[in-house]
Amino acid sequence: MDLISKEIDGVVLDVGCCSGPLHKLLKSLRPDCRIYGIDAKIKDAYKGEKGIVQGDAQNMKMFPPGKFDTVVAGEIIEHLPFPEKFVAEASRVLKSGGKLILTTNNKGALINRLLHNYEAESTTHVHVFARKELFDLLERNGFRIEKTVMLPYVSSRMAVTDPFRIILHYVLPDSLRENFFILAVKTRERFHDTEKS
Repeated sequence: MDLISKEIDGVVLDVGCCSGPLHKLLKSLRPDCRIYGIDAKIKDAYKGEKGIVQGDAQNMKMFPPGKFDTVVAGEIIEHLPFPEKFVAEASRVLKSGGKLILTTNNKGALINRLLHNYEAESTTHVHVFARKELFDLLERNGFRIEKTVMLPYVSSRMAVTDPFRIILHYVLPDSLRENFFILAVKTRERFHDTEKS
């Protein structure tokens, strides 16, 4: 949350805005930004709040091209059935030079390799990416990777394991750490959009 709040600029779209405390935190930390939100389901706490719309992150037709300076997707892409459609939509609604900030799990993390965490049918993560897969997806859609930070996964639901995971995080190489924070900048339109013109 701290990393995200420091990187957003201008007119911001928070994708999956109702799924956690990030949206309200960004609004309180960055009153200089105009922050909108989109979510598949609007929770009661957000109903009637200005700038929040119900919709699909993979088809954000309610927003015109180039509306936003920053798109934030915190722990969202791994839950989407069609992540490529989301990244294409993020590119479409961003201005040239706009930022896409996303956080997501690292498929190559040591804990995921050992426990095969994302092979269980019960998981809500339908697409988990290794570094190259994620970077390729972003680059195909006209983004340049500006910054990558690897973060430990911590959760109040797993407070017993959190200290161990944090210690392990700092001794492992980046490729085996748990979560990506990626800042990507839109440098061009998507390949096939350019080919059509």
